[in-house]
Amino acid sequence: MHYTELKEHLQSLEMRLFEPDVRKSTEEVGEMLADDFVEVTRSGTVLNKQQIITVLAQEAPQRITLSDFRITKLAEDVILANYRAIQLDPEEALPVHT
Repeated sequence: MHYTELKEHLQSLEMRLFEPDVRKSTEEVGEMLADDFVEVTRSGTVLNKQQIITVLAQEAPQRITLSDFRITKLAEDVILANYRAIQLDPEEALPVHT
């Protein structure tokens, strides 16, 4: 897969994870994430696949968009995706950027 195709594919998967129904589905999130998946949160906490599945299943539904999506190939089978997530909470005056 070429860079542009890979970037578009990974961005579409990230956007799918922003959908409330997907986030609540432990099965669907489990299928989307690699077993050795790790995420660094906006606070710097490192979460593994199971922790992410648990957190997403428990969170309140919210509207999230993304911008500034980019990928970096770290190894033949390792891609780092970076982007700005924007949480749009109807009860908050300003969106939360991560």
